[in-house]
Amino acid sequence: GGDMILLRGIIKQVQNAGATVTIAHHYSDVLEKLEDELAIEKFPLNWNELDYTAPYIDRIDKIDGAIICPFWQPVGRFIDSTPFEWDEAIDVNYEAAVYISQAVAKHMIKNNVAGSIIFLTSVTTLMPFVDSSLYSTSLAMLRPQAKMAAVDCGKYGIRVNMVAMGWIESESTQSYLTDDGRKFIENGIPLGEVGQPEAVADTCCFLLSDLSRYMTGTVLTVDGGYTLTRSEGQSPYPPID
Repeated sequence: GGDMILLRGIIKQVQNAGATVTIAHHYSDVLEKLEDELAIEKFPLNWNELDYTAPYIDRIDKIDGAIICPFWQPVGRFIDSTPFEWDEAIDVNYEAAVYISQAVAKHMIKNNVAGSIIFLTSVTTLMPFVDSSLYSTSLAMLRPQAKMAAVDCGKYGIRVNMVAMGWIESESTQSYLTDDGRKFIENGIPLGEVGQPEAVADTCCFLLSDLSRYMTGTVLTVDGGYTLTRSEGQSPYPPID
C-alpha cells in the first residue's frame, strides 16, 4: 500500500541499504509507475482474497522482511461518518494489513526464514487528530493485532513491530502543507520540520535488520516529537464542504 511520495522514499532508502524489493499494491497505476522508475518486481494485491495474493508471494524465493503501509486516509467528522465509510476504512487499512501479513508470515514459516514484519501506522492512533476518526480507528485496530501476531510468530523467529508516522511529506499530507499550514504544523514539532519519507525508511531498515533482533511487539514513533507537545490552535485541515 501507500502513496507515491511515501513509497518512493521508502523503497529507495531500503534499496540503498542493500535490499531487493518487491512491491505489492491494489492500484495498478501505482505499480506501473514505481516498476518503471525504480526497476522493482511488482504484483497486484487483493486483500479480500488470500488465495489470490498467496500465489504471487510464493513466487518470491525468499522474503525476510515486509513493510505494510496503509493508503486510505479519509478526512471527515465522526458525526458525519457513514456505515459504508467505516466498512471501507476497516477493509482497506485493517483487514488488508492482516491478510497480507498472514500470507507473508506463512511464506516465512514455510521457507524457515526468521524475518521481520512492519506495520506502518500513524500517530493519530496515539492522540486525537481533527477529522481523522475513520483513518485513526482503522489503524488503531492494528496495534493489538500486531502484538498478538508477535506472540504467535515469535517461536518461528518472526518479529512483528509497528512504526507510527507523524507529519511526513506524502501525497496525503500535501493539501495540509500550505505555507500557513506548514508553519502551524512545524511550530508544534520540537525538531521544527515536517519529516521526509527517508526518516520512516531508516526506522524500517533498523527493524528489518539484526540490530533489532530482540525487539518484537513494539511501536516506534517517527514524528519529530510531535506527540510530545500535542500542539493546539487553528486546524491546518482544509474546510469540509
